[in-house]
Amino acid sequence: AVVPRDDAGERVWAIDLHEADPVDPTRSLEGGIAVAGRFDEDGLTLSMTRVSLEDWPAGAVPSRYRDVFALLGLEGQITRTYLDLPWEGDVEAGIVLSDVSMTLPFEARHAGRPSGLGAEASSAGAPAAVEPMRLTRSGGTVRFVGAGVRAELNGWVEDLPYRVTLDYLGLEADSPFRCQMSTLGYQLSPEPRLVPFLPREVMDRLADFRGPTGVVDADVVIE
Repeated sequence: AVVPRDDAGERVWAIDLHEADPVDPTRSLEGGIAVAGRFDEDGLTLSMTRVSLEDWPAGAVPSRYRDVFALLGLEGQITRTYLDLPWEGDVEAGIVLSDVSMTLPFEARHAGRPSGLGAEASSAGAPAAVEPMRLTRSGGTVRFVGAGVRAELNGWVEDLPYRVTLDYLGLEADSPFRCQMSTLGYQLSPEPRLVPFLPREVMDRLADFRGPTGVVDADVVIE
């Protein structure tokens, strides 16, 4: 329903919509999509719950954000989505995520590992191919604001627990970006899965010590 109401003397329209039960259209579908929001002198605000990322392919987001959205390769559950459409200023759309996977916008620096770090090989004897870095078991928010995208997430990168802030400085798949990753208490294993993404000099130092172990705190910025 969309109904008028008074809010501290201000006239607003309240929005409350629910997915109908296909068996009984007069009833809301249990577990179905729900949309709430308001329409007032400042603009339009909408919030949607009970949505899966399967319901949000790249074609379902505003066209200017589709390249970046597709590049992220999001998979998992959406806690909430929202759209703020002010009559003045930038439009903001956001997705609040839970237990998701997401691809970061950079690939491995090396396909193999140096001697001493358990280099993996394909059946042909060459180093095994490495996929782009992928976040898993992540939760947080992805915001599309004006001419950029900002993601703030917690979870895992390979075998690393992390907090990451990713800023796209544009809306193209090849736009410049800044990615800041922080971790506390990382248990460094003899064969860390992050090795292909490390600078060559770091790989070489790890190899010099023949797979060191320990507890590591780190703050890394990639641009």
